[in-house]
Amino acid sequence: MPEIDVATGRRGDDDLRGHSIPLGELPAGARFGTLVHEILEHTDFADVDLVGALNKAAGEAGARRLLSDQADALVAGLAAALATPLGSLFDGNALVEIGRADRLDELAFDLPIAGGDAPFGAVTMDAVADVFANALPADDPFTG
Repeated sequence: MPEIDVATGRRGDDDLRGHSIPLGELPAGARFGTLVHEILEHTDFADVDLVGALNKAAGEAGARRLLSDQADALVAGLAAALATPLGSLFDGNALVEIGRADRLDELAFDLPIAGGDAPFGAVTMDAVADVFANALPADDPFTG
């Protein structure tokens, strides 16, 4: 890995500047992000046929409908991301080396707003509105 020049913040070579970013030409936004999450949730990263597994999950998630001719680029980009080493914190391993049994796709959590870890009582919309009314500046769009 080339060293970074502290004065300029640049790497010692420009070889990487001509390369495209695998997912760089794909759309952004919540809908696309939800699609990516859904594909990853339904893919076993350690599958011997990772591209096939990603294609199947992408098809089931409706990637072709949302991305039309860019669905293959999404699958290729996700495959590349999953095969990229994660660095020293993970001993150079990539996500493809983490089996389904050793990962959590999504963590479920609850955020009780009455009573913390031991919820009690009820919270009304009026009570939530009062918190906003008392805490926000008068010109904040959520004050009303």
